[in-house]
Amino acid sequence: MTTPTIKRPSKDRPQSRLRRILPQGERPPTGVSLGLHHDWPQRGRRSPRLTNSMYFIMQGLTDSLVQARDRYVQPGAAILDVGCGEMPYYPVFAGVAGDYSGADMFPAPNVRYVCPAEALDIPDESFDVVLSTQVLEHVRDPTKTLSEIGRVLKPGGIALVSTHGVWPYHPVPEDYWRWTHEGLRALFIDIACFDVLEVVPNGGTGSCLATLAAHYTGLLARNRSASVGRLAAYLVTVINLLGRAGDRLLKRYDYPNDQALILNYLVVARRR
Repeated sequence: MTTPTIKRPSKDRPQSRLRRILPQGERPPTGVSLGLHHDWPQRGRRSPRLTNSMYFIMQGLTDSLVQARDRYVQPGAAILDVGCGEMPYYPVFAGVAGDYSGADMFPAPNVRYVCPAEALDIPDESFDVVLSTQVLEHVRDPTKTLSEIGRVLKPGGIALVSTHGVWPYHPVPEDYWRWTHEGLRALFIDIACFDVLEVVPNGGTGSCLATLAAHYTGLLARNRSASVGRLAAYLVTVINLLGRAGDRLLKRYDYPNDQALILNYLVVARRR
């Protein structure tokens, strides 16, 4: 399968114009075409605004994926996105992917493999990299899911798996699990084929507390008047700025120390 069809900047739409189209303060991840970043679905997930109550989860995950890509993914890699949906992170990997395939339970234009994460309908040792973002908490059997990811990876291949540490219950469609960094490391180590390279926190204690406050602020304002919505967006921005300051002030409570609260993690693991 070839990489998904994307809309790239034409000669009469230069990079400078695309930069003006991007909202103020939003920039694509390092090494991502401005045109691809702007046009591909779920841009706000890759580069969220401070008005977004999930700003720290989304921005932290994008940043950690970019860093992992630059550190571990070789040019021309065959990449599988498990639980891909609309493939929101394809632009992050487009520049290094020789092939980018999606697997999901539901058919969609970019989904090559229609199958559950616990039973991937994919031959052994097919991919150099397997990406799975915010899926592990929703599967009934995370150990089986990781075993399947290990099975379809080539020896030496890289798994990039993100999931929640602290987050409210959200059954979409189901919601089973939360982890600490130690729990995630143990989960991967128990799958005999993996060596854990990194467990990367997306944010610290301050941003975790701020995100929970911002999340419930948004819930209180949901389905209310436009003026209430604008007020909530302002409050969420202020809360997020306080969260950013809180991460600097609460370093002694940040991962992996006692009393740390971490919203989200990215696990980077290599198949033996």
